[in-house]
Amino acid sequence: MNEHLLTLKNIENLTSLWQVVGRAGGSFTRKTNYSFNNIKNSDWPNRIWFDITYDFEVNDILRIRSEMPDLSGSLIIPSWEIFDQEKRVLFTNNGFQEVFEQWGMGLHLNRNFEGSSSADIKTVSTNLEARIFAEAASLSFGYHINPELIERTFGHENIEFYVAESAGKVAGTGILFCSGNIAGIHAVGVVPAMRRKGIAKKLMLHILENAYTKNMAYATLQASEMARPMYLDLGFKDQFRMHNFALQQ
Repeated sequence: MNEHLLTLKNIENLTSLWQVVGRAGGSFTRKTNYSFNNIKNSDWPNRIWFDITYDFEVNDILRIRSEMPDLSGSLIIPSWEIFDQEKRVLFTNNGFQEVFEQWGMGLHLNRNFEGSSSADIKTVSTNLEARIFAEAASLSFGYHINPELIERTFGHENIEFYVAESAGKVAGTGILFCSGNIAGIHAVGVVPAMRRKGIAKKLMLHILENAYTKNMAYATLQASEMARPMYLDLGFKDQFRMHNFALQQ
């Protein structure tokens, strides 16, 4: 698979996950050239995103503001750098501010990833475990995830939610979402009290091994600048930058 196609597959996997969870929350809405989730009592996955290959312009951003008059700063709009033209100024000149940046990354799954681990990693299979996942992920990332969303989606055929424990305590979370031959890895986070113990890497090795055994060809993810060195160490390569904007308050 060439790099451009893998980049598109990375974004497609991410937005497909948002769509699946948004539908479970009764919120996914499709508009001309863009889609959005605006789920009550949850920050994730509340996003507005343009169609992957749609080369949006300033009028499209103004159209979103007019079509969504109750747009708030809690709704994030990502902009992925897959076009030559710089898009950030279109947001910052029209009432938005960049709130965080991520790196789209990819890895060819051509080997297994077995590794010893002192962390006990479970796949969510009950409502109680779904609530534990939501609480741990919310604590790890600093925003609220409605546990009902996890309860409604943990049985989806393409999604696996993971909870890591260490020394009998909940330590971290992760999601594997498969689309085609792409293993999208999402929400890998560690609760503050359990950081700097290697939990995130153990979670990643566990998820990568599961993806490999499912015969996925590639793994994709979106990394923060802080987490990016760990993914590079695992063999991931940079694909694109992803800027995330919210309406200024």
